[in-house]
Amino acid sequence: MTQIIRDLEKSDMEQVNIICSETWGGNDYVPEILPSWMESPDYIVRGLFDEDELLSICTLQLVPSTDIGYISGLRTREERRQEGHGRTLSRALIEIAQERGVRRLLYLTINFNEASTGLAKHLGFSLREQYGHFHLYTPFPSHPTPSPALIPLKAHPERVEEVIRTSPNLIPHTYIPFDYQFYQKSLENLHHISGRTTFQLIVDSDGQPGGFYYGSPLREDRGEQRTSYVVYATNRTIYVDMMARIVDEIDSMGATRVTFLMGPNGTEWITSLGYIDSEIGAWPGEFSERRLLLYELQFYEERS
Repeated sequence: MTQIIRDLEKSDMEQVNIICSETWGGNDYVPEILPSWMESPDYIVRGLFDEDELLSICTLQLVPSTDIGYISGLRTREERRQEGHGRTLSRALIEIAQERGVRRLLYLTINFNEASTGLAKHLGFSLREQYGHFHLYTPFPSHPTPSPALIPLKAHPERVEEVIRTSPNLIPHTYIPFDYQFYQKSLENLHHISGRTTFQLIVDSDGQPGGFYYGSPLREDRGEQRTSYVVYATNRTIYVDMMARIVDEIDSMGATRVTFLMGPNGTEWITSLGYIDSEIGAWPGEFSERRLLLYELQFYEERS
């Protein structure tokens, strides 16, 4: 048996499709996005082969102008799982990340994927953050009419940075997400995110920040019109109103699917709104029990 690790090529896509066909009920995003990753200088897409048979695939994303990288798109041929191929390939990409100057390597997975969470721990990653994570599909749920007394205010990055400093309970995460990318809460990163979205802040009757949200642009993905929203709240009344506004927004956008990432309060409160049901959905635990887990592996420069 001769195993090699090499860059994936478009001629390998037939085997990639086979490997991914059993993932997420055949709805894996990797086959569609992988060709563009292969062409990008910011992605290193590798495969582990046994002779000519593709056993496992994985991608290292290098985020430009940062010391952050992502390990993503790890998939292994179904009949060859539990043989350590994913670990072998992941370790090779971790070494490349370190050689390329990555200092913080991130790995995203879902809480009910025990194989993936186990691999993260085996590779030395530490669980850094948890986010409430669920999807809504058309037809969107019925909801109350948003209150005219609670008006979202467009917040510039400087205002958001001030809120982060003075109201730490509102956004308790170290990394804030935007469309499955995660950023440390610096003013520079807030400016970067604000170039692609509008930060919305809602204050309570005492003038204190009680809710904060922002969405991503609508995009077509596998025949669906998709968007994603990030929601933080400390005031439950504001949260209920904010969610109603978001449902109105996504409906008017023509979205057919929206993904939510939420802070701890929103994750708890969503179960009482009647928007979701843990007994339905295409994937186990997709709704009320589903969590997006952010793992982090830190590298430190050697000192002489």
